[in-house]
Amino acid sequence: DLSKNNKQMDKIQKSLEAFLENKRKEFPRFFFLSNDELLQILAAAQDIRKVEKHCSKIFCNIMKLKLGEDSNSNQIYAIISAEGESVAYQPPVKARSEEKIEATLTEIEQKMVETIAKKLSKFYSEYDFTNIDKSSWVFNDIGQVVSAFSQIIWTELC
Repeated sequence: DLSKNNKQMDKIQKSLEAFLENKRKEFPRFFFLSNDELLQILAAAQDIRKVEKHCSKIFCNIMKLKLGEDSNSNQIYAIISAEGESVAYQPPVKARSEEKIEATLTEIEQKMVETIAKKLSKFYSEYDFTNIDKSSWVFNDIGQVVSAFSQIIWTELC
């Protein structure tokens, strides 16, 4: 009887591991999480506020999501780094409870890339290479844009 229960438990464990592996294939950033953490996210998929605590493991240096004031709000207005830098989303990302959490996290990722690319493009089109005054923009924008733009300037001036 105990042997039968062990076999049944092994079967359940293998099925769970296969399920989690499929979730990781759907959203590869889930590979950064332990099985327990992934299960917590999947269990809390309806509430982005509960998923938020795992953002730092899913996305490099994203410590928080700026969510709507209302506790029922599912709008994500910005991502916030460990240093307190904020990347605002225009328009905000809507965490849809009826969708898989992977869809919301993918949208957060895509919006992050899109927002950074737009900021970088705007910097590049408005920047005057003949009159370089780094202090005017180094402290006024997010580090990733400043770093990438510094490399662009260096390349342009070489």
